Amino acid sequence: GLCVFCKSPASTVQHVTYRRAGGNEEPEDLCSLCRLCHDAVTMIEYGLGMGLDRINPEDPRWRERIIQKRAEIIRFRSLETRRRRLVPEEVE
Repeated sequence: GLCVFCKSPASTVQHVTYRRAGGNEEPEDLCSLCRLCHDAVTMIEYGLGMGLDRINPEDPRWRERIIQKRAEIIRFRSLETRRRRLVPEEVE
């Protein structure tokens, strides 16, 4: 029930590999993640053009990149929230 990366309540599942995707997944093919961590991992994967084998968020070599991408997403979301609350003249 918890995100394997940040320990928040998990709301999504991350495929570590798509080699058995489509109903034949094994438990080790999947990780539970919160929405923020899943978005961060997915953005990194797309940026790297990864194929069937994806990021395992529990792998220490990805930790810093995931943390950086999470911070980037939070900054962007905060900016978008502020923009929605301001009149156009205040944003430009």
